[in-house]
Amino acid sequence: MSFRYFGKWTPDGGGVRFPTPIGMTCHLCNETFDVGDCGTYASVSLRGEAPEVLLPSHRECAFRSVMGGIGHLEDHNFWCSDAVNDPDGGRSYRESALEVWEWAKQHPISGIEGAL
Repeated sequence: MSFRYFGKWTPDGGGVRFPTPIGMTCHLCNETFDVGDCGTYASVSLRGEAPEVLLPSHRECAFRSVMGGIGHLEDHNFWCSDAVNDPDGGRSYRESALEVWEWAKQHPISGIEGAL
């Protein structure tokens, strides 16, 4: 299965570009896609059953789902403690995702140079 993406970017390794799903919502942050958004489609089996469905997510939200929220990156001991338990550091999922994307540009990660 080919990597499915949308927006004006080309992920490393390429894939199949689809139209931006304007008006649909990101399955991670629940915010609506708009002109200029970039993202991917995840093949998800709802309730563990077939058939799988393709769910769109913002590129930054997908990245945040792997990296953790900005609170986790800024001060893990505080934001991820049992008392606070907010890896997004008080921000919405989307706000956190955008900040994680920018954080990664300032803190290079081995193996993804040039991907952001």
